[in-house]
Amino acid sequence: MTNINKIFDKMESLTCREFDPQETLILLHHPNANVFYSWGVSEKINFNNKGLILKCNAHHFKSYLGIFLSFKDLFDVHLFEDGKIIDSITDLYFDQLRDAIDKRIEYIKDYK
Repeated sequence: MTNINKIFDKMESLTCREFDPQETLILLHHPNANVFYSWGVSEKINFNNKGLILKCNAHHFKSYLGIFLSFKDLFDVHLFEDGKIIDSITDLYFDQLRDAIDKRIEYIKDYK
């Protein structure tokens, strides 16, 4: 099982700007909340108003992911496994965030 403390030890170095994680959660639910729910999110953690951490149980990914706002006002997403970053998606506009995450952790091409 992933040790959440290992992940949090690395979080501060990934943060750049404060943002409202609650607004980001709302964004991830629109326009179709089913996409967000398909990720199997069991934990939502506000990391000092500088990050949103989600514990996911999605089709392609079962661990923690972090969403951060960069100095460029673009979102960066980091996927963690055993306390290490295994993948990153960077420079996402707010309207790209949900689909980029879904494509990486859940999306199956043959969904109807």
